[in-house]
Amino acid sequence: MTDPTSFGMVNPAIFEHLQTKIDEDSQVREELKNILQVLEKQGRTTQSILSRAHSTPTAHLKSTICEAEKSIHQQVETIANLGHVASKYPYYKYNGTWTRDVQNTVITDFVGF
Repeated sequence: MTDPTSFGMVNPAIFEHLQTKIDEDSQVREELKNILQVLEKQGRTTQSILSRAHSTPTAHLKSTICEAEKSIHQQVETIANLGHVASKYPYYKYNGTWTRDVQNTVITDFVGF
């Protein structure tokens, strides 16, 4: 049997390797997407708590602030998880996937609080 490259055909292993890389990339993007969905949901919860604080009487404000702190700590944990997953890959490769969500979280939590 002759070598397929001797007839000008491309080695099929190249395409198999490329497909494997595409599949791996899709899995990473899906994992990041799932983390970001959790972060987005937590952000909406935090924002609603902080909005509620503006109409809460001073006597009851402490419980609202504690609730907001708890929600913000959950976001911090989610961002730490995102950092753990994203740090396994070159920064340039996936930063466009998560940058905006992290910026929104920081703005909501620090400006709103």
